Amino acid sequence: MFLMSSRYGAELKSIPYNQRKNNLDFEPDECQPVELDDGSIVINVRNNKNYHCRCRMVVRSLDGGESLPVEQLVFDHTLEDPAVAAGALEKEGVLYFTNPANTNSNC
Repeated sequence: MFLMSSRYGAELKSIPYNQRKNNLDFEPDECQPVELDDGSIVINVRNNKNYHCRCRMVVRSLDGGESLPVEQLVFDHTLEDPAVAAGALEKEGVLYFTNPANTNSNC
């Protein structure tokens, strides 16, 4: 997963990096970045290989996307993830999330 900034940007690399992935490996994939009113960027990330859980990963950049500190990465167990693309929208101070509410099926 890669996030562009005005310079280069930050990325979350999969583990093991640059190798074939197996189930339960750390592989961040499609994401939905949203810039919040405080200038931070919250990124809702597809947990492609179900690392740690069948839930979404959420990471926050505090410097405009220049870095994605691992300390800012959490697994949100309230957001079930069948490993499909999801959506995010911020409107009037409320951050909305959409995806299938199912851990095994994307329909």
